[in-house]
Amino acid sequence: MVSDHDPRLTRALAGQAWARTFTAGDPDSLAAVLREAIDTPPPRPDSDVAAALGLLTPEQALAAFTDLHRGLPERSRR
Repeated sequence: MVSDHDPRLTRALAGQAWARTFTAGDPDSLAAVLREAIDTPPPRPDSDVAAALGLLTPEQALAAFTDLHRGLPERSRR
């Protein structure tokens, strides 16, 4: 689920069976989308969706966070 605050993203998600969009700042719209997702769960997106939307894959995100963590000062690590 994503709000419609970003017109480019909203257009990219249009027609995707797994995507649910709600009106930004409208709690009733969000509630309706949540109810719909509970009543009729959306299918899982294909594995190539992240790349098509310009997002990191899970593996790329994990690598980026690992690199970020390694770059922290030693005393900040847990």
